[in-house]
Amino acid sequence: MSIGLRRSAPATAIESGLVPPPSPDPSAGVSRRVVLAALAAAAGTALAGCTEDGQPPRPKAQPSPVVASVDPDVAVAAEALASQQEMLDLLDATGKRHRDLSAQLAPVVATHQAHADLLADAVPKGVSVSPSPTTSPRSRGGRHAVPRSRARALAKVVEAEQQLATVTKRQAFRAESGAFARLLGSMAAAAAQSAAALVSAGGTGGTS
Repeated sequence: MSIGLRRSAPATAIESGLVPPPSPDPSAGVSRRVVLAALAAAAGTALAGCTEDGQPPRPKAQPSPVVASVDPDVAVAAEALASQQEMLDLLDATGKRHRDLSAQLAPVVATHQAHADLLADAVPKGVSVSPSPTTSPRSRGGRHAVPRSRARALAKVVEAEQQLATVTKRQAFRAESGAFARLLGSMAAAAAQSAAALVSAGGTGGTS
Protein backbone atom coordinates (compact mmCIF):
# COMPACT_ATOMS: atom_id res chain seq x y z
CA MET A 1 0.00 0.00 0.00
CA SER A 2 1.16 3.52 -0.52
CA ILE A 3 2.19 5.75 2.33
CA GLY A 4 1.13 9.37 2.62
CA LEU A 5 4.03 11.45 3.78
CA ARG A 6 3.53 14.85 5.29
CA ARG A 7 5.71 17.71 4.21
CA SER A 8 7.15 19.60 7.09
CA ALA A 9 7.30 23.38 7.19
CA PRO A 10 10.73 25.02 6.94
CA ALA A 11 12.53 24.52 10.22
CA THR A 12 12.97 28.21 10.95
CA ALA A 13 12.21 27.40 14.58
CA ILE A 14 15.81 26.25 15.01
CA GLU A 15 16.69 29.89 15.36
CA SER A 16 14.72 30.03 18.61
CA GLY A 17 17.68 28.57 20.44
CA LEU A 18 15.52 26.06 22.31
CA VAL A 19 17.40 23.21 20.69
CA PRO A 20 21.13 23.17 19.99
CA PRO A 21 21.80 23.27 16.23
CA PRO A 22 21.83 19.60 15.18
CA SER A 23 24.99 18.07 13.83
CA PRO A 24 25.05 17.64 10.05
CA ASP A 25 22.88 14.70 9.12
CA PRO A 26 25.26 11.80 8.37
CA SER A 27 22.90 10.51 5.69
CA ALA A 28 23.28 13.74 3.73
CA GLY A 29 26.61 12.49 2.36
CA VAL A 30 25.04 9.40 0.82
CA SER A 31 23.90 10.02 -2.73
CA ARG A 32 20.25 9.32 -3.45
CA ARG A 33 21.35 8.08 -6.86
CA VAL A 34 23.74 5.56 -5.28
CA VAL A 35 21.05 4.12 -3.03
CA LEU A 36 18.44 3.92 -5.75
CA ALA A 37 20.94 2.34 -8.12
CA ALA A 38 21.81 -0.29 -5.53
CA LEU A 39 18.16 -1.15 -4.92
CA ALA A 40 17.34 -1.10 -8.63
CA ALA A 41 20.17 -3.53 -9.30
CA ALA A 42 18.89 -5.80 -6.55
CA ALA A 43 15.33 -5.67 -7.82
CA GLY A 44 16.58 -6.41 -11.33
CA THR A 45 17.68 -9.88 -10.29
CA ALA A 46 14.03 -10.89 -10.47
CA LEU A 47 14.39 -10.87 -14.26
CA ALA A 48 17.21 -13.42 -14.22
CA GLY A 49 14.82 -16.31 -14.88
CA CYS A 50 13.57 -14.91 -18.20
CA THR A 51 14.71 -16.03 -21.63
CA GLU A 52 16.10 -13.67 -24.27
CA ASP A 53 12.68 -13.08 -25.79
CA GLY A 54 11.35 -11.97 -22.41
CA GLN A 55 9.32 -15.13 -21.81
CA PRO A 56 9.85 -17.30 -18.73
CA PRO A 57 11.42 -20.72 -19.48
CA ARG A 58 9.00 -23.59 -19.89
CA PRO A 59 8.99 -25.87 -16.88
CA LYS A 60 9.97 -29.47 -17.52
CA ALA A 61 7.70 -30.80 -14.83
CA GLN A 62 4.16 -29.73 -14.01
CA PRO A 63 4.17 -25.97 -13.45
CA SER A 64 3.75 -24.68 -9.94
CA PRO A 65 1.98 -21.44 -8.98
CA VAL A 66 4.10 -18.34 -9.51
CA VAL A 67 4.59 -16.36 -6.29
CA ALA A 68 5.69 -12.75 -6.55
CA SER A 69 8.62 -12.01 -4.27
CA VAL A 70 10.12 -8.77 -3.03
CA ASP A 71 13.87 -8.30 -3.08
CA PRO A 72 15.31 -8.42 0.48
CA ASP A 73 16.72 -4.89 0.29
CA VAL A 74 13.45 -3.50 -1.04
CA ALA A 75 11.67 -5.18 1.86
CA VAL A 76 14.14 -3.64 4.32
CA ALA A 77 13.66 -0.24 2.68
CA ALA A 78 9.88 -0.56 3.00
CA GLU A 79 10.22 -1.48 6.67
CA ALA A 80 12.62 1.41 7.30
CA LEU A 81 10.22 3.79 5.54
CA ALA A 82 7.36 2.66 7.77
CA SER A 83 9.54 3.19 10.85
CA GLN A 84 10.38 6.73 9.75
CA GLN A 85 6.70 7.46 9.07
CA GLU A 86 5.80 6.09 12.49
CA MET A 87 8.27 8.52 14.05
CA LEU A 88 6.84 11.39 11.98
CA ASP A 89 3.34 10.51 13.17
CA LEU A 90 4.48 10.65 16.81
CA LEU A 91 6.21 13.99 16.27
CA ASP A 92 3.12 15.39 14.58
CA ALA A 93 0.82 14.22 17.37
CA THR A 94 3.18 15.60 20.01
CA GLY A 95 3.45 18.96 18.27
CA LYS A 96 -0.33 19.24 18.03
CA ARG A 97 -0.85 18.31 21.68
CA HIS A 98 1.92 20.62 22.92
CA ARG A 99 2.19 23.61 20.63
CA ASP A 100 5.09 25.01 22.64
CA LEU A 101 7.19 22.00 21.62
CA SER A 102 6.84 22.71 17.89
CA ALA A 103 10.02 24.78 17.76
CA GLN A 104 12.05 22.10 19.51
CA LEU A 105 10.71 19.33 17.31
CA ALA A 106 11.00 21.19 13.98
CA PRO A 107 14.61 20.15 13.16
CA VAL A 108 13.84 16.57 14.16
CA VAL A 109 10.78 16.51 11.89
CA ALA A 110 12.86 17.88 9.01
CA THR A 111 15.47 15.14 9.46
CA HIS A 112 12.95 12.30 9.48
CA GLN A 113 11.01 13.77 6.57
CA ALA A 114 14.19 13.85 4.49
CA HIS A 115 14.88 10.22 5.38
CA ALA A 116 11.31 9.19 4.56
CA ASP A 117 11.45 10.96 1.19
CA LEU A 118 14.71 9.20 0.33
CA LEU A 119 13.35 5.77 1.27
CA ALA A 120 10.04 6.39 -0.52
CA ASP A 121 11.93 6.75 -3.81
CA ALA A 122 13.35 3.26 -3.32
CA VAL A 123 10.10 1.47 -2.48
CA PRO A 124 7.93 0.50 -5.48
CA LYS A 125 4.22 1.23 -5.28
CA GLY A 126 2.19 -1.68 -4.02
CA VAL A 127 4.82 -2.97 -1.58
CA SER A 128 3.15 -3.33 1.79
CA VAL A 129 5.04 -1.89 4.71
CA SER A 130 4.79 -2.27 8.45
CA PRO A 131 6.95 -0.55 11.05
CA SER A 132 9.06 -2.46 13.49
CA PRO A 133 7.81 -2.48 17.10
CA THR A 134 8.32 0.90 18.75
CA THR A 135 7.98 2.33 22.21
CA SER A 136 5.15 4.60 21.08
CA PRO A 137 1.84 2.77 21.55
CA ARG A 138 -1.21 4.10 19.74
CA SER A 139 -4.64 4.73 21.16
CA ARG A 140 -7.76 2.88 20.03
CA GLY A 141 -8.31 5.46 17.32
CA GLY A 142 -4.97 4.63 15.76
CA ARG A 143 -3.32 7.84 16.92
CA HIS A 144 -0.32 8.10 19.18
CA ALA A 145 -1.18 8.58 22.82
CA VAL A 146 0.64 11.77 23.84
CA PRO A 147 1.00 12.45 27.58
CA ARG A 148 -0.63 15.59 28.94
CA SER A 149 2.58 16.55 30.68
CA ARG A 150 4.93 18.48 28.41
CA ALA A 151 7.98 16.90 30.04
CA ARG A 152 6.61 13.37 29.67
CA ALA A 153 5.63 14.00 26.07
CA LEU A 154 9.15 15.15 25.25
CA ALA A 155 10.61 12.20 27.13
CA LYS A 156 8.43 9.87 25.06
CA VAL A 157 9.82 11.37 21.85
CA VAL A 158 13.36 10.91 23.15
CA GLU A 159 12.66 7.27 23.97
CA ALA A 160 11.12 6.71 20.54
CA GLU A 161 14.17 8.26 18.85
CA GLN A 162 16.47 5.95 20.80
CA GLN A 163 14.32 2.97 19.87
CA LEU A 164 14.33 4.04 16.22
CA ALA A 165 18.12 4.28 16.26
CA THR A 166 18.32 0.68 17.49
CA VAL A 167 15.74 -0.60 15.00
CA THR A 168 17.37 1.17 12.05
CA LYS A 169 20.77 -0.16 13.04
CA ARG A 170 19.38 -3.70 12.93
CA GLN A 171 17.89 -2.99 9.53
CA ALA A 172 21.33 -1.88 8.34
CA PHE A 173 22.76 -5.26 9.35
CA ARG A 174 20.08 -6.98 7.26
CA ALA A 175 20.76 -4.92 4.13
CA GLU A 176 22.63 -6.79 1.41
CA SER A 177 23.81 -3.71 -0.47
CA GLY A 178 26.80 -2.02 1.14
CA ALA A 179 25.66 1.46 0.05
CA PHE A 180 22.17 0.87 1.45
CA ALA A 181 23.58 -0.50 4.71
CA ARG A 182 25.68 2.64 5.13
CA LEU A 183 22.65 4.83 4.46
CA LEU A 184 20.62 3.06 7.14
CA GLY A 185 23.56 3.28 9.53
CA SER A 186 23.69 7.05 9.01
CA MET A 187 19.94 7.28 9.62
CA ALA A 188 20.37 5.38 12.87
CA ALA A 189 23.11 7.81 13.90
CA ALA A 190 20.86 10.77 13.06
CA ALA A 191 18.08 9.38 15.28
CA ALA A 192 20.56 8.98 18.14
CA GLN A 193 21.76 12.56 17.61
CA SER A 194 18.18 13.85 17.66
CA ALA A 195 17.55 12.07 20.96
CA ALA A 196 20.71 13.56 22.45
CA ALA A 197 19.78 17.07 21.27
CA LEU A 198 16.31 16.79 22.81
CA VAL A 199 17.74 15.54 26.08
CA SER A 200 20.15 18.48 26.29
CA ALA A 201 17.19 20.79 25.60
CA GLY A 202 15.19 19.44 28.51
CA GLY A 203 13.98 15.99 27.54
CA THR A 204 14.46 13.01 29.83
CA GLY A 205 16.53 10.21 28.40
CA GLY A 206 14.81 6.92 27.89
CA THR A 207 16.29 3.52 27.41
CA SER A 208 19.15 3.25 24.95
